Amino acid sequence: MRTPAVALQPLIHDRPQTGLEGKFSLQYAVAAALLDGFPGAGSFTDAAVTRPEAQRLVRCVEVEAEPGGDGILAGDVLIRRELADGTTDEARVAVPDGHPLRPATDGDLARKVADCVGPDRAPEILALDWPAAAALLRRTLPDGVGAVA
Repeated sequence: MRTPAVALQPLIHDRPQTGLEGKFSLQYAVAAALLDGFPGAGSFTDAAVTRPEAQRLVRCVEVEAEPGGDGILAGDVLIRRELADGTTDEARVAVPDGHPLRPATDGDLARKVADCVGPDRAPEILALDWPAAAALLRRTLPDGVGAVA
């Protein structure tokens, strides 16, 4: 993978060994996407990060930082795949999913909510308007954690 160096600032773990480290690893994000399709919360547990097939793929991912970039989402990402027989293919991503110029779809958000709260509660959560969501957060957050207006 080749990307502007600025995009790699939070991605500080090349060889993660815990779920938390996996959240800050480009190499593991690639491995998780290949293994899990849409990586969810379950992809970032200690067990998921240390599974042998993930660790093998992490070691296969090479990252090249290009100079430049004026923000964490600046610049193109080039992804090149080389197969065992020597053939290669590549793709370039100019604007990642979730970027303001390419916002998440309703389906993407629904899948994320279902991953976070479970598929049984997702419809209830997705049906909330902003005031109801704020009230739910007030009931859920421990006292003194965050302020919801």
